[in-house]
This record gives sequence, C-alpha cells and structure tokens, in this order.
Amino acid sequence: MLMQLVVGVGSGLSSAAEFNHYHWAPALETHLGEFKDYYHFTSPFAGVYYCYSSLEQQWAYYTKYIYSMWHLPTG
Repeated sequence: MLMQLVVGVGSGLSSAAEFNHYHWAPALETHLGEFKDYYHFTSPFAGVYYCYSSLEQQWAYYTKYIYSMWHLPTG
C-alpha cells in the first residue's frame, strides 16, 4: 500500500523555532548589524530582497544570515 504525506510549511515553521525574520532580535543584530546600519534595513528579511550593487555584497549578506540561522540556538 502506497501512502503519501504532503506537509506545507511557511513562516510558522521558523516562528515555532522562535526565529523572527521580520523584526531585529538582539542575536541577529549581533551578526547582521553592520548591514542594518549601512543599508538601513528595517528587518533582517529586508536584506534578502534588497537590490545590492554587486553579487559579492548580496552573497555576503546571505552568507552571514544563513550562518547566523545555523549557529544561533533555537527556542
């Protein structure tokens, strides 16, 4: 018997782990504060959609963001 399960995830999954991408938490400000100050981002998520002037700047933000999500404790 073949059984299938479809799971839909969205912003609730990160919220369940107590990650808030729409407001500056102190831990994220520690990792991404230089981008916040330089580009005047209103939230960490704003940096994901920002039109950077180079791919290096864009990937620097993505890399620091992913690094912080990977290494920050949940809950």
